Amino acid sequence: MFYAICEATPGSSGSPYTVYRFATLESLKECEAVNEYSIIYNGESPRQLVEFCSIAELHDVAFNLGGDTTFVSHQQAADHVHEAVVKKAKVWKPEEEPSMSNIHVDQFNNKAQKHEAEVKEAKKPRTRFRNDARIIVLKDTPTVREGTNRYRNMKVIMESATVGEALANLRALNPAPGCGVDIRIAIEAGVIKLDWQEQ
Repeated sequence: MFYAICEATPGSSGSPYTVYRFATLESLKECEAVNEYSIIYNGESPRQLVEFCSIAELHDVAFNLGGDTTFVSHQQAADHVHEAVVKKAKVWKPEEEPSMSNIHVDQFNNKAQKHEAEVKEAKKPRTRFRNDARIIVLKDTPTVREGTNRYRNMKVIMESATVGEALANLRALNPAPGCGVDIRIAIEAGVIKLDWQEQ
């Protein structure tokens, strides 16, 4: 069994993560929610979480999935995240495909191109932000709905000078601390950019 910890839909309230369970790696490739920011690991080897994630990332995931956040080691953090993942994981099922009589050649070509793009996208490594990267604010207010956790997190990021400061402030939030995903969402929303993005 394989698990994928994916980002929830931007702008949605609640946990910033959605967790899926897959019988095979092949079926995982067909899921549109899985991207280069997803944490994917083999359920029979939760130790992979230690290799893929920092202890701070594991703490964020455990907290946001309602798991136990009292751990003393990297391995124990991975075990607690795995327990929370097993409880929260949804079995991923592909959407029902249209019948063959309704499929045109163009649709076939588009699906093949889309699948190739997804495979290429899935091979990209997860982006890691430099803690010393300076945050440059591009808009006056967050672009997500006011009153949501995403809005609060985006505001915290906009008020921070560097990525390191923003991450520290996001992790200190209670309830539902934020994480690096919120910084990426703020960048994609055009609210901020980082100084190294100018080069």
